[in-house]
Amino acid sequence: MPESGPRPDLVLFDLDGTLIQSREAAWTHFADISARHGLPFTSAEEFHTIFAGNFSEGLRRACADESTFQQVKAEYFSVLEREYTPPLVPGMREVVTHLAERTTLGVVSSNVLKVVRRVLESNDIATCIAHVFTGDINPSKRDVITTLRANSDFTLGRHCSPYYDESQASRSPSTGAVYLVTDTVGDCEEALAAGAIPIGVAWGMHSERQLRQAGAGEVCLWPQELIALLGQGPRLGSCAPSRPGTGAAAPSRGTDILDRVRAANGAPVGVQPSPGTPARAGCCGSCTVPSSGPSPAAARAAEVTGDDPGGPARGPVGVDPEVLAAVTRTGGR
Repeated sequence: MPESGPRPDLVLFDLDGTLIQSREAAWTHFADISARHGLPFTSAEEFHTIFAGNFSEGLRRACADESTFQQVKAEYFSVLEREYTPPLVPGMREVVTHLAERTTLGVVSSNVLKVVRRVLESNDIATCIAHVFTGDINPSKRDVITTLRANSDFTLGRHCSPYYDESQASRSPSTGAVYLVTDTVGDCEEALAAGAIPIGVAWGMHSERQLRQAGAGEVCLWPQELIALLGQGPRLGSCAPSRPGTGAAAPSRGTDILDRVRAANGAPVGVQPSPGTPARAGCCGSCTVPSSGPSPAAARAAEVTGDDPGGPARGPVGVDPEVLAAVTRTGGR
């Protein structure tokens, strides 16, 4: 974490220019709209000046009247929803999955919800993000951050699993330590106004010098610096996201032999957790919630294996004791 700041309870990411490569992509989709409505932007650099403050407010000032502003905004959001799919900044997927194990993550963007979801899902990090707020829901990042800081429920995070971590270890007593990772001057100013701590990234819209002048105490030159700054706390979860394109985590080792033993003994195929130790869906297979005591199945398995039903299990974590007993009967280990 930054030497001058507290450990984060909540880390928020801007989308455009921070998580995704958008310096040219955003202008490409806005150029025709700008020309059609006679807006004062003829290049990407000129368009980027909007982001020196709140995007919606900057766009409103560039339009001749409120009617033009509403039409321009609607057209821009519409083309973004249909066509906007820039790639992630190299290294940011690893940053997100690392940080998601240690703190709660969110996205606060001036973009539209459909775009954010498309980007997060296509890069297999959607369930690493606990909360998403977008410009079509609330255009003021200052208001969003103020709301988040006032409600400690928003510190309830995810660890690259669909489910929220409800353990006490994941809960923070307050949401005072909120960080916003961003590439724009306007975001830095909104974060400070809402009581959050801005961290700049130098690969987006604005330069390191501009971001520091806007109040960013730290400005990263490389994505991996974010891990050094924010990712040093203890792990809260032990799940890893599925690899892109698989849609699920890889099965645990030993699944095949246990499935064969299940089939031979007339039991349902598929390794399942024992009663009282549910594995987190979509996780790496090793995450379980400890049982409060031995189940009847565990006791029966103990008769065969010689284990103490109240002591530590000898078999793989999360394996049905009945299957373990069946493996023992057939001579498998």
